Amino acid sequence: MNSPVFSVFCDALADNKSLIELDLRNNDINHVGGSELASALKRNTTLRALGKYLNIIIIKNFLILIDLRWNNVGLIGGRALLSLCESNSTLNDLQLVGNNIPDDIMQSIGMFFFLHIQYDLFSFF
Repeated sequence: MNSPVFSVFCDALADNKSLIELDLRNNDINHVGGSELASALKRNTTLRALGKYLNIIIIKNFLILIDLRWNNVGLIGGRALLSLCESNSTLNDLQLVGNNIPDDIMQSIGMFFFLHIQYDLFSFF
């Protein structure tokens, strides 16, 4: 998906503080759309998870569920989402099944969350 309407959507998502669930599964979001989405989510400070396999998760009215499975964000969108992981301190999970993202980027995203979760658990105790 690469359209002016999706750009407007991403701008609104960046500033949204009340959205509970967003399902973007199977929307043909390409590398341009994936990059726009990642940029918007860098500015969203309430996001907790992208693409959980559950239908709805609500924690204090924060946006914590976005399903990005089975789009086509590819290499460029994958890099943008990795950058999102590194800059968004509230993000706890990112599921990207079926997005044609190269294995090395997927592994980097997985390692980020592995280390992030380990640090959070250590900090908790």
